[in-house]
Amino acid sequence: MSFLDGRGNDAVKNSSVRPTFEYNGQYYRVDEVCFSDKPFIVIEYGTYDELMNNAMEDAEPFPYNLTEEELLNEVKYSLGIEVCPGEY
Repeated sequence: MSFLDGRGNDAVKNSSVRPTFEYNGQYYRVDEVCFSDKPFIVIEYGTYDELMNNAMEDAEPFPYNLTEEELLNEVKYSLGIEVCPGEY
């Protein structure tokens, strides 16, 4: 079941306080991992059952210090929306 998260984004109701988004039949949410040298943004993904059981997998981590354009590009590469330069 999808709903808008208050910012106009399509989100999915779940037991987490973090908004979850559905894309191509998979569910995604954003988390953070705080390593000692610097924090990272992590996209978690999985099936609906994995979402409900809090058993989602982590995709690639992204450093917090990326520019907005770099972060958007990394997310597009991670989700397969665009091919990463050098991967053909």
